[in-house]
Amino acid sequence: MTIDRSARRALVRRSASAALFALGMSLTPAALAEEADSATRNAARELGSSGVEAYQAGRYEQASDELEKAYLILRVPSLGLWSARALVKRGRLVEAAARYEETVVLRLPSGDADVHKKAVQEAKTELAALKPAIPTLTVRLQGAPPSEV
Repeated sequence: MTIDRSARRALVRRSASAALFALGMSLTPAALAEEADSATRNAARELGSSGVEAYQAGRYEQASDELEKAYLILRVPSLGLWSARALVKRGRLVEAAARYEETVVLRLPSGDADVHKKAVQEAKTELAALKPAIPTLTVRLQGAPPSEV
């Protein structure tokens, strides 16, 4: 199934408020106490929220930078998903595909599991849609065996 550009924008806008709320809820101290201290989680939460807001405003470079930093601090599916989306908007398709692939195999944090499960599912769907857009190169050798080239 392909989604046209205007439908995709509408989908992103509708889910953005929910995503900001979910991002904040998914990074609560109780949910990730064993993984990061409070100050680290707060930094990731602030960067992630700011990155999603920049994404919504069409400032994809800023969004990518902030979401990348947040994801490096705290590797959770919600941040991985938004980071991949920002990379796509910047035309960094191979990096985005790699981020989507990382996101789908991340261990789900104990807090707000439904949000992270949804982020993993969306990452799978968006990765499948992205893969055909990534250019590939096929080299066919003629006239010599590959071992001699």
